[in-house]
Amino acid sequence: MTLRSLAAGTLLLAVLPRLVLAQHALLALPLDDVAYVQLDGLTRAGCHAARVSSFRPYFVERIRDALSRAAADRLCQGPTLDALRSRFIEADSLTRGAAFRPGGAITISGTGLGDAEFRPLWRDVRPKALGTPPVVAKVNGRVTWDGGPRLHGVADAYAVSSRRNDPTLRGRGFRGSEAVVDFAEASLTTRVGPLFILFGRGQEAWLSEGRESLMLSAHGPPLDKLVLAAHSRRWQARAVVATLPDVVLDAFRDSIVGGNRRIHRLFAAHAISVRPVSGLELVLGETALLNREGGGVDLAFLNPAMIYLVTQNDTGYSGEGAPEANLTTFASARLSLGRTVLGAELTVDDIQIDSEDRKRLPDQLAWRMHASRGLPTAWPSTVGLEYRRADSYTYLRSPYSAVYQHYDAPLGSELGPGADEARVTTELFAGKRLRLSTGIGQRRQGALRLEERPSRSAFGHAGEVFPSTVPQRPAVQKATTVGAGIQWLSERTPVSAFAEWASVTNVNNAPETSANYLRVNIVGSYRFRYP
Repeated sequence: MTLRSLAAGTLLLAVLPRLVLAQHALLALPLDDVAYVQLDGLTRAGCHAARVSSFRPYFVERIRDALSRAAADRLCQGPTLDALRSRFIEADSLTRGAAFRPGGAITISGTGLGDAEFRPLWRDVRPKALGTPPVVAKVNGRVTWDGGPRLHGVADAYAVSSRRNDPTLRGRGFRGSEAVVDFAEASLTTRVGPLFILFGRGQEAWLSEGRESLMLSAHGPPLDKLVLAAHSRRWQARAVVATLPDVVLDAFRDSIVGGNRRIHRLFAAHAISVRPVSGLELVLGETALLNREGGGVDLAFLNPAMIYLVTQNDTGYSGEGAPEANLTTFASARLSLGRTVLGAELTVDDIQIDSEDRKRLPDQLAWRMHASRGLPTAWPSTVGLEYRRADSYTYLRSPYSAVYQHYDAPLGSELGPGADEARVTTELFAGKRLRLSTGIGQRRQGALRLEERPSRSAFGHAGEVFPSTVPQRPAVQKATTVGAGIQWLSERTPVSAFAEWASVTNVNNAPETSANYLRVNIVGSYRFRYP
C-alpha cells in the first residue's frame, strides 16, 4: 500500500460520517425537526444572530448562514450552538453529484388522557373516545434528489395507524379504517440567483414559533403550494400561493337555499422582513383567501408585488359572480437588547374606520406580545412571558367557504376565534441534547368555533363583551394550565415527553360546570438519513 492510498483511505474514513449527515443547501427543513427547538431556544435567550427567518420552513442554506454569524456572537456560545454547528456547518463544504438518497423514520407516540381530550385548543373538550389514541405508530419513507447546487427534490410518504384527533392529516382512512397512507412532502426546489422557487407539498408557518402563527400556521395538513423566496443580508421576502380544499355549501349545514354549491378556494400570502439595525426585525405582509364557484385563477392575487386590498377594490371584482375574499394584513416587530428579547405581532382581519361601520361591526384583530430573558446560569436557560388574543369574530366569515380554515383546522392561531391566553414559561438546555421546559397559563374561550356551520357573521355584533357568548353557550370557558416537558434533541433518535394539567370552568361554555383534565404524551423516533 502506497503512502498516497493510505492517506486517501484515512481521509475517506474521516469524511464518511459527515456524508451521512450532509444535507442539501436547498432542503426545506421539516417543521418537526429538532433544529427548530434549538434555534428558537438560542433566539429567546438573546442570540439574535441565530435568527434564521420570520418564515418557516427554513432552507438549510439559511440555517448555515445564521450559524456562521452566531459563531462570532458571545451571547450565542454554548452547547446548543455547538450541536447545531456540528450538524450543519461541518457538512457545508461537502458536495455530491446528482443522486437519489433514501431515508426513513419510525415514530411511536403514546398518549394518556384523564376523563377527556382538550387538545387541539380550537375545538371543544371532547370525550376520551374521540381523543388521541393511546398508541399511534407512524412510518415515513423519504427520498431526496441532489440535482446539483441549484436543484433539489424530495418525496416523503408515510403510513400512520390512526388519524383520530390529528388535524395535520388530510388523507382518508385506508380501506375504511383509521389508518392513513399519504404524502407529507413532495416538492422540487431550485435557485435562480437570489430567488428560491419551491413547488409541491409541505408545511408553511410564518412568525411566532413552532407550528403556531396568527396569520399562517401549520396546525392543519400540509399545503400544495408554490413558494417564491429571496433574501439579502438586511431583508427577506416570501410569497406563497396554495390550493385549499373545496367547500360544499348545503341547506343542512349552511342554511342556504337553492341546492348545494361547490366553492373552490385559493390561498395567497406575501410578506417582507427587514433588519435595519442589529437586533431589530420588522415584518409587513398580507394574506388572501379567495373562494368562488366555477374555479378559475385570479392572476392579480398571484402577483407578489400587488397589494391585495387594492386588487380586491378593482371594478372587475364587483358584481354577480365576483370572487369573495377574506383579506388580512399583518405586521410584527422583534427587538433583541442583550439577553432580553421583546416582540409584538398584529393581524388585522377587519378594522372599522368609518363611525357608522363601528356601530354595526366589531374590529376583528389578532395580536401577540412576548418577552424573554436569558438567565446567567451554568446551563443556558430562559424565562418567557407571552400574551396572545384573537377577537371574537376574527377568522370567521359567512359563508363557511370564506372562513380562515384548511380542512377545518386553522390557517391562523390555534386559539381560534374569541379566545386569549397568558403564559409564563421556562426552559433549560442541559448539554447539547437535553431540554427541560415548564409553562403556566390562563386561557379564556368564547362560544364561537372555527368549524361551526353555518358560520357566524360579525355584522350586528359591535360592542359585544370579549369573549362573545351566544344563548346556546352562555358562559365563557376558562382554563388554568400547568405543563412540563423533557426532550432529547437528537436528529437521529429524538424523544419528547410532555405532561399537562388543565383546570377548566364552564366546560364548553356551559355555566356552572368544572373539571380537571390530565394529558401525557410521549413520542420517540428513529430516523435514518432523515430528513
